[in-house]
Amino acid sequence: MDYFNYKNGELYCEDVPVAAIAEKVGTPAYVYSKATLVHHYRQIAEAFGPVKATVCYSVKSCANIHICKLLVEQGCGMDVTSGGELYRALEAGTDPKKIIYAGVGKTDVEIVDAINAGIAAFNIESEAEIENIDRLAGQIGKTAVGALRINPDYAEAHVNLGNALSQIPGRQSEAIAEYQAAVRIRPDYANLVREPIRALRASQPPAEK
Repeated sequence: MDYFNYKNGELYCEDVPVAAIAEKVGTPAYVYSKATLVHHYRQIAEAFGPVKATVCYSVKSCANIHICKLLVEQGCGMDVTSGGELYRALEAGTDPKKIIYAGVGKTDVEIVDAINAGIAAFNIESEAEIENIDRLAGQIGKTAVGALRINPDYAEAHVNLGNALSQIPGRQSEAIAEYQAAVRIRPDYANLVREPIRALRASQPPAEK
């Protein structure tokens, strides 16, 4: 469901003619519907309400600060993948404890900034990143929280999302074993609280047949 509809052959965004928006601000222009965004967020939040889940908006999908603020006002968290996205999430008023830092290639500066901001957790992409986050947290005298990202095996061959631990089909069980082994081998990770794994489900459309 969305709030873009035709009325007498004219496209409207909620109750506003899109042509009127184009006439006022010019084109090209991006037009977003507040009612649509809020409706879909509330549907997801209510569906996962019984398990008290934190629903996070992926800032990389659209980093418009006004959209971020709108969703934060509804209680949404933020999923960030860079220092710039973290900055936007915080500027939008996001509770740091509702921010998840994902993505590969996190720099030392980005990791330290995220720890200092007090984010909820990092999505860890590799064994090396486990060690690096622990090291950096120790250097600044703080504790970080992280969980290994696992991409479940898919029946659809066209879906190929992976990280250093799970990029090969059929390796998710190995990746989990490696993560468990890292915890056992290095119980001295004094600066990293390890959470259970995080699973990523892609949203690509089915491949054409």
